[in-house]
Amino acid sequence: MQQASATVNIVTDFGWYMVMDPAGADRELPPVEGFLPPPAGGVNGLVGKPFPWKATIATGTRRRDVQVTVEVLSAPRDALLDYEEVVETDYTVLSGTVGVLEEFGLQKHQLQVPPGDYRLRVHARGRREGASQDWDSTKPVEQHLLQIWPGQPEGEVVIRP
Repeated sequence: MQQASATVNIVTDFGWYMVMDPAGADRELPPVEGFLPPPAGGVNGLVGKPFPWKATIATGTRRRDVQVTVEVLSAPRDALLDYEEVVETDYTVLSGTVGVLEEFGLQKHQLQVPPGDYRLRVHARGRREGASQDWDSTKPVEQHLLQIWPGQPEGEVVIRP
């Protein structure tokens, strides 16, 4: 069922990171004066979708690392409920490549994923602890698990708020 997996630490100075197909960058329009992009965490507070090929994921942690694991699956599996927040949304792969990027576009990892329609499930734990800034560990206190698999668009589903 699992086709590929990677775990990376992402620096989140401003509290977010991206999952993006690099081919989508050519399709993004320049900002329009007075237009505000959607917040990083979207309406649900965790995952924003400014474009079908780009997801912005909000973190509680600022100026420290967040551990992010990405799994490419052939089919969905049950959400892991030992995470505090779980949100699922539509995702489109244009080029066959999906990158995990820090806030300013620094790519931390790239996965090969065939073009098509997918579901993206984001699990998060430790966002409150990360936001507290009261920890001195060199290990990330905030962890995210991202799962992506082929699937038809179904909209956003908040599994665990």
